[in-house]
Amino acid sequence: CKAVFCREIDKTRDAPEYTVGKSLFLGAGYGMSGAKFDAQLNVRESRAIVEKFRDSGVTAQQAVKAYRTLYPEIPRVWRACGDAVIGAINGVSCEVGKCFIHMVGRDLHIVLPSGRPIVYRDARIEMVVPLYCKMYHMPEVPVPTVVYNSARGPGFLYGSKITENICQGICRDLLADAVVRCDTTGLQPVVHVHDEVLCEASEDRFDEMLRIMTLPPNWAKGFPVKVEGYSGKQ
Repeated sequence: CKAVFCREIDKTRDAPEYTVGKSLFLGAGYGMSGAKFDAQLNVRESRAIVEKFRDSGVTAQQAVKAYRTLYPEIPRVWRACGDAVIGAINGVSCEVGKCFIHMVGRDLHIVLPSGRPIVYRDARIEMVVPLYCKMYHMPEVPVPTVVYNSARGPGFLYGSKITENICQGICRDLLADAVVRCDTTGLQPVVHVHDEVLCEASEDRFDEMLRIMTLPPNWAKGFPVKVEGYSGKQ
């Protein structure tokens, strides 16, 4: 946000600017391009939010470049994950980001810190024209690409997408652990959506629920978890 608006942004007071920053951080962290960021703002966000971004004088391409410059470690993680997956398909198992990546028969397994694997069926390397070639009007030249089979047809893996899958998988495991612990302590979870848990319990146990959700399991010891919550009557 600071790179775009040149000042600190408050979540409540600067809601449109905060939305721009959130979209930038969530997307750019997983390899979003400037062209995709620009399209995303115009399609998903309100006119007020788009105008706030335009008023900043920073283009979508400049915003994404500023993010990658500010956090150079993140593109390095993309490359490490992409190289590890290609290495595994070629027969060299390895560990990256506390995840063990290896082949089980024809399937690629990325074993998360919890011990749960993400499985990509029939993973292999094929020559494929990258989708970004059309977006940026580049020559459509096939390059070696990791391909796997999914229920919706062929899927493609590359460094930033692998990083996203790992992060989302770890966050799912953190939430699942929190749901189970809420249940075992009698907080009665009734709904969970993405990164949220809804419990039916007495209001005086609200702080207890927040504490449970901020305490990671042993396999994620030291992992910082910040929680926001709301309590109310039925």
